[in-house]
Amino acid sequence: MKTKLWITRIITAITLVFGLNNANAQDLLCSWHFDGLLAAPNTITSVPADSGQQDGTAYIYFDGTNGSSTWITATTGNEVSAFTGSTLNDGRLVTAATMSLCPLNTTANGKSFVMKFDMTNHENPILTFATRGTGTGFLSHIFEYSVDGVSFTRFDTVASNVTSTWAIETIDLTTYDALDGVAAAYIRIIFDGATSSSGNNRMDNVTINATSTSLIDITPPVVVNVWALDLNTVQVKYSEAMRDTSAEFINHYTGLAGIASAVLNSGLDTVTLNLSTPLVFGVPDTICIADVRDTTGNLMAISQCFPVQYGVIDVTPPTAVSAWPADLATVKVKFSEALDQTTAETLANYTGLAGIATATLNSTLDTVTLALSTHLISGVSDTLYVNNVEDIANNPMASQQMFVLMLDTSTTTKALVITEIMYNSPEGGLDSLEFIEIYNNDVVAIDLMNYKLMYGTSSYTFATSNILNAGSYVLIAPNATEATNFYGVTFIQGASNGISNSGTFVKIVSPSGLLVDSVNYLPTAPWPTAANAGGPSLTLCNPNSDNNDAANWSVSTHYIGTIDGTTAVFADPGTSCVITSINKSESGIISLYPNPAGEYLKIEGLESASTIDIYNNMGMLVSSFVHRGEESITIETATMQNGLYYVSIHMNDGSLNSKSFVILN
Repeated sequence: MKTKLWITRIITAITLVFGLNNANAQDLLCSWHFDGLLAAPNTITSVPADSGQQDGTAYIYFDGTNGSSTWITATTGNEVSAFTGSTLNDGRLVTAATMSLCPLNTTANGKSFVMKFDMTNHENPILTFATRGTGTGFLSHIFEYSVDGVSFTRFDTVASNVTSTWAIETIDLTTYDALDGVAAAYIRIIFDGATSSSGNNRMDNVTINATSTSLIDITPPVVVNVWALDLNTVQVKYSEAMRDTSAEFINHYTGLAGIASAVLNSGLDTVTLNLSTPLVFGVPDTICIADVRDTTGNLMAISQCFPVQYGVIDVTPPTAVSAWPADLATVKVKFSEALDQTTAETLANYTGLAGIATATLNSTLDTVTLALSTHLISGVSDTLYVNNVEDIANNPMASQQMFVLMLDTSTTTKALVITEIMYNSPEGGLDSLEFIEIYNNDVVAIDLMNYKLMYGTSSYTFATSNILNAGSYVLIAPNATEATNFYGVTFIQGASNGISNSGTFVKIVSPSGLLVDSVNYLPTAPWPTAANAGGPSLTLCNPNSDNNDAANWSVSTHYIGTIDGTTAVFADPGTSCVITSINKSESGIISLYPNPAGEYLKIEGLESASTIDIYNNMGMLVSSFVHRGEESITIETATMQNGLYYVSIHMNDGSLNSKSFVILN
């Protein structure tokens, strides 16, 4: 009995010693070294920790979340950027003075960064970082802590280092028990006192250490992932912090030829293996890891093996994406990927065109220029066939591809006419339903490639072949997807800027720089004012008329649909408009509302009207009124069927004024 009691006491004592030693261990929770941080305007506003137990999970925020301020990262007037860093306070095995996080500018006075990290099984956090500044930079760092990211408690104010010499700033939070053991701890730094727009402080190698409160670790480590960074580098990620002497012993890593060195990172959980015999691109290999110990001395329970591969062998054949004539003596062919130069420049792989003199592959290996000794004929289509070209992995094209080529170098102005403009659609400034329609008023087809559509400061060039047949339309929109979905016809994505609501020039310019057509529309009379967010588009019913004369334009009466079930949209994209015999002398003085109508429709501006007729969309007379000289009338529409209607107003001078409205009950 005495022997057993003595052994029990020794085991208890050993357990207490190891437990106390572990309880007092200082752990590196997280560090930020900002090695890859980019200068403004590309500075990210939430930065993950790059080492420590919370590598990738602890964050520094300056994006307005977790109690932080929103910092400006624009090119002009930026408040945060990245400057050259320091090795001071860099606890990594291989230190690097790469970049540092740099708040600046007087506009940032009072703004804050927030560090969020996990204090589970830890207490007594200590924050350290290297810092330097300018004489006009932030004079003070104000520190606050929080356990919810909302309510912060101020605990310290430190005069910041505003000299060009790096120094370490240490913030001791060991007396603030509220942070001990919490899953989410927050430290907020408020910057204040900068006196110029260039005044700044730099922060680098930001580190949070804390005391472990865990019991002794008896769990063996495991490898959680292995991957190849490149042909010469493999990384091994462990489940916990590892003992450096064990993790950096190359005999513990087998299966790969020529492991020259093994380097444990500052977070002690990732080993970088440098290979003297590189991996083979796209070929899988295997690595096995065994006998590595964690910081407590626990040995891996079993050997673990992982597949390792860098790159994927290309088995996809290349395709010719497009081909076009740069001029009558030159044709370019664009491919889907980088090509083998020999096959790309073999003339026999390009047929159909007479007199291909040379084929030259560009520096990015994806475009071939064909120089023609027998030139193309202006305005006449020709055909190019491409086959047998191989990519850099020596995959040949799967099949022959054909391209129709045509280039019109004639200086004769083509009969392209701007026939419809939706410049201020009624959806409230989104510009998603705006468009411009172009009509081919010629008797022959026109290839629009290299033609340019300009409106205001916006410009769109047809970059590829686009054959527009005689009597056909092409539609260009700032938001082609939304316009196609709403109008039900296909739109081309033009310049993304909206079309001016205040009026502007719309121009078509030929590839040789000639002005083909132009319109200078306005939202005010004599141009139809209903096109200014009223629902209809401006439409030119007669393409042979002068489209710079406002009198030749009207508003569309073709009902498309409604926006949010309330405002009707009228347009004729891709079709000719309905021509009505309207006397323009009194155009614009008649108004209808609400449109769409529900229970009633009010018509105003009728002092000179004699009779009023209402027709449905099939042209059938629905009702007729003899007008008595009132300025306005109200028509009950509650019992009328939903749909598009036309009101024809006969004036006392014999003219006719026609308008459309929609009923939605």
